[in-house]
Amino acid sequence: MNPSDLVTDVFQKAKEHGAEAVDVSGTPDGSGAQGSAAFQGGGYRLGDSVHPAQPIPVAATGGGGGGGWRSTVAVVLRMWENGFSLDDGPLRSYDEQRNMDFIDSIRAG
Repeated sequence: MNPSDLVTDVFQKAKEHGAEAVDVSGTPDGSGAQGSAAFQGGGYRLGDSVHPAQPIPVAATGGGGGGGWRSTVAVVLRMWENGFSLDDGPLRSYDEQRNMDFIDSIRAG
């Protein structure tokens, strides 16, 4: 699969599994003129041989009690022609199997 098709497929699968485009540009009209789109939505807590994977619901917005764990974490996934990066981390090549396993897990929801 060529990188362009891979990127399109990853974002399509993310949308199918409940991810939504979010305006992070800060522009009033939502044009994104100086920002980029991001996705938000629920996810899955990975399982193991004893505990199965479990869906994590989308966190409710609004106020809440202080302290405790945050129910959502924002991670920026940037996809390039020759790989991808998470947040501001290093470029991860599509040629490495462990990186493709990660991308495949995103495509699987």
